[in-house]
Amino acid sequence: MGDGRTASCQYLAGTLLDHTPADYLLCPQYRLAGRPNRRFPAQLQDAVSAYSYLIHTLRIPASRIVVSGDSSGGHLALALLRYIVEFDNKVLLPAPKCSLLWSPWCDVPAAINAGIWNHSSNYKTEYIPGCFPAWGAKRFLRNLEISEAIRPYVSPIKHPFIVPSPVLVVTGDREVLFQEHEKLAEDFQALVKDDSLVELFVEHRVPHDVLMVGWIMDFRAEARECAIKAGEFISQVPPRP
Repeated sequence: MGDGRTASCQYLAGTLLDHTPADYLLCPQYRLAGRPNRRFPAQLQDAVSAYSYLIHTLRIPASRIVVSGDSSGGHLALALLRYIVEFDNKVLLPAPKCSLLWSPWCDVPAAINAGIWNHSSNYKTEYIPGCFPAWGAKRFLRNLEISEAIRPYVSPIKHPFIVPSPVLVVTGDREVLFQEHEKLAEDFQALVKDDSLVELFVEHRVPHDVLMVGWIMDFRAEARECAIKAGEFISQVPPRP
């Protein structure tokens, strides 16, 4: 659901442009798994293409690019970072300046079981029913064989890796995925010596993906606070060539 067009992303994009150092924002129109023949890794292929376009066609240094994704887009951003690490070519796919993960989806296969979601202690303060992520997970995976090579991409919470540049995880303490976000940040932090490489920011009294739904659910102030934190995080990342 959703896309990179104005109707879907205007509030999110405007909030980031207003409260971070970014002057421009690209919202890629990547393939959505809800349509036939668009299961994973179609989305990752499109993300790699968009990132490569910025670097090699527009000639924007990777050190000036911030990767950002919310919800399933946060899962995609993590997949892109993993691919950059595994591809291991700093000329073709250098690491971005940093990355922002807004309420990232952490374990797609587990979401197929709607009961886990519905029995969360935060379910009563969440606006998403368990049937929705279950529907999305089934279409995202479809007939995909979850091999040893694929599993880390679809379940990043179970397969932490050393990120190539700083990462900020933003979550709400009333969302169903809150505890997963805490674990994700903790496990990724445990792999690195620099505590500032992976940071967790918790916005209180908000459900899933406040940056996207702030204008719909009247969490504008909270979305603004999250964007301000993201701006501070970006500004604190040391410059590199």
